[in-house]
Amino acid sequence: MSRYRVPPSWYWDCGVIATDRPGPAAEMAGRSVALIRKHTQKGGFDTGRVWRYLRRDQRTGVPQEDCAEWEGNLAQALFTLAYQRGEAPAEFWELYLHQTYHAADIATYHGAWMGRLEGSPTLTAPLPKFRFSGMVHGYLETGDPYLLDVSRSLAGVFMAMEWAHQPRFCMGRDAYPVTGLLTLWDYTAEPLYLDFARQEILRLMDTQAEDGGFSGQAGAGILTGTSCRPEKDSIGFGSGCLAPLAWLEWAIRDQRWPDDFRPRLRRWADLMLRLQPADGVWLDGGSKGKPYPLIGSTALFSLVKAGRILDDPRCVAAVTRFLKSMTENNGCVNGTHAFLSALYAHVADANLEMAPAPAAFATAPNNLQTNAQS
Repeated sequence: MSRYRVPPSWYWDCGVIATDRPGPAAEMAGRSVALIRKHTQKGGFDTGRVWRYLRRDQRTGVPQEDCAEWEGNLAQALFTLAYQRGEAPAEFWELYLHQTYHAADIATYHGAWMGRLEGSPTLTAPLPKFRFSGMVHGYLETGDPYLLDVSRSLAGVFMAMEWAHQPRFCMGRDAYPVTGLLTLWDYTAEPLYLDFARQEILRLMDTQAEDGGFSGQAGAGILTGTSCRPEKDSIGFGSGCLAPLAWLEWAIRDQRWPDDFRPRLRRWADLMLRLQPADGVWLDGGSKGKPYPLIGSTALFSLVKAGRILDDPRCVAAVTRFLKSMTENNGCVNGTHAFLSALYAHVADANLEMAPAPAAFATAPNNLQTNAQS
């Protein structure tokens, strides 16, 4: 395809990216994106479909589940990293647009305007699958009003479904589509999206656990929110990993913070700092389990922004430690939600430039944990 090549500095000047210089976060994200590109279907009806676990069965030689991801935020992340790294449109833009249109054409139930759950041939549309930021970015790249219309339709149904599920004592990643509402707010300035995002985040804050986490996850059926369950140390994928993304994405756009915003954010940040192992890579079970780089990928944004709001350099130091470990091990997120590191790499890289972590924070995780608890 033909498109002018725009230098990263232009995107930085316009506020689309926080830095025009790739750093360790962009390098890690690049490894994930290489796998995403490799395992995207090319040719046929399903062109643009991505494998949910990026064919981990083939990479490990161990038979295991994999299926179509149907990810509506994917293209937003890949375009954003491309802007930061200065990728040539002739190389990958067509592939990213195929991913955009696959999300709009295949991953969306037209008429019902619901996002499909990965791997399900039946009508299964949990709240977290209302993801459409990639379609908004596809609209920005092409000007195709169809992509914007689908995004708005999905946003409308999400808001209706979410409201219908209240009141709830757990929300978890059901709040994640707020990030899509805020993307629409960014590029349409329609106050409905910002106002509903605030309403949703206030509800989310009310469900915060005593230890600072966010318990509960969506059900796997049309009646979402029916499998909510409180969990301790909830920073993992099903619950407390995605919810803070929505929380902080709203907070940096809307200064109508409730009085308890900072104390609640402090509790969550302290939980993240306390649970980080010495090697920097958080575990899927919080204080136990296996290394789970996806938590660190979300921290590229959520923990960095929390640190800025709280004026706490330990937050950036924790992300620095995570990236150091991933660099040393040539690691990346190589399964579901691998795109998140690509979406938020510019935020982490910019903040590492602004405030390099002091040596004490970068090398003394035990001290870090002690400080976080005090």
